[in-house]
Amino acid sequence: MKKNILLFLLTVVFASCSDFLEEENKGLLLSETFFSNTQELQLGVNGIYHLLIDAHFNDQVTAATLGSNDITSRFVGFQEFDVFAPTGGNAQTSRYWAEIYSTIAAANELILNYEGANATEEEKRIAAGQAYFARAYSYFTLVRIWNEIPIYTENEVSYDIGLSGPAEVYDLIIEDLRLAEEMLPAQWTGVQENIAFTSGAAKSLLAYVYLTMAGYPLNDPSNYARAASKAKEVIDNEGEYGYRLLDNFAELWRHEARFNDEIVIGLFYNLDFRNNQRAPFGQMPTEYGGWDVYFAEINFFNNFPAGARKEATFATEFYLESGDTLHWTETLQRRP
Repeated sequence: MKKNILLFLLTVVFASCSDFLEEENKGLLLSETFFSNTQELQLGVNGIYHLLIDAHFNDQVTAATLGSNDITSRFVGFQEFDVFAPTGGNAQTSRYWAEIYSTIAAANELILNYEGANATEEEKRIAAGQAYFARAYSYFTLVRIWNEIPIYTENEVSYDIGLSGPAEVYDLIIEDLRLAEEMLPAQWTGVQENIAFTSGAAKSLLAYVYLTMAGYPLNDPSNYARAASKAKEVIDNEGEYGYRLLDNFAELWRHEARFNDEIVIGLFYNLDFRNNQRAPFGQMPTEYGGWDVYFAEINFFNNFPAGARKEATFATEFYLESGDTLHWTETLQRRP
């Protein structure tokens, strides 16, 4: 009898509630309704920066740089990046891939919805410029590692989208950076100074993109001139963009100078990020409590011109608590 009464009560409740069970999604942060004002645009921008920083924390940032001839690694996972052959079973591959695409997805959401925000045209333009920059930077990272990748510019994921070749990916990167250099301010003031993306940073990254396109795999030498021209725009307009070479190269490695005029694109962390796991341990030798993840190529070190710049770039002697000095040839990896 009690079961029948309970069933009857549930039936009556659900029947009488049917009128207001239509879902309106007012409590959900749907992209098409979220970017409605200045504050929400800024929250979206903050989220993009956070995801970009999260993707590059620790030693993951090494992956996109290992294809060059200046650094290498002792780990098989990173060595795959060194020879442009990351496999599906590579833990760094799946992690890096997923987190960079999360950044792209967040950038897509803002790009698709910023125009409808109740904000000034300048506020909308600057927010979108940062999203375009982050998307371009993310795809530039991906294409240098995997060469052929899926391109997502919408807010829906299709698992049968297929791979796009590097030429198509670079076309999107260039398009995004051209928009970013038009939308972003030349400089920021306040807490965003030396941190947030600028039009000068977009031009600088575009120069780097052209330089990369001149080599493998596109091998288009006409891009050397484009790279030089775009870089010259920034170099010749130091007063507008604020970027300059520091008087002392060694200052770049001092903690006190981490926010400086020579950094064009910087991703900054604090000691609490990811439970105190921070990238400098990756390049430090075991004898210094480091991880020995990556270090200088011997030929790069040997061929580097002698002088103050070389002395500031490479650590060659390590001072131990015992008072002894350890030369790089005496370390476990025997690398500077």
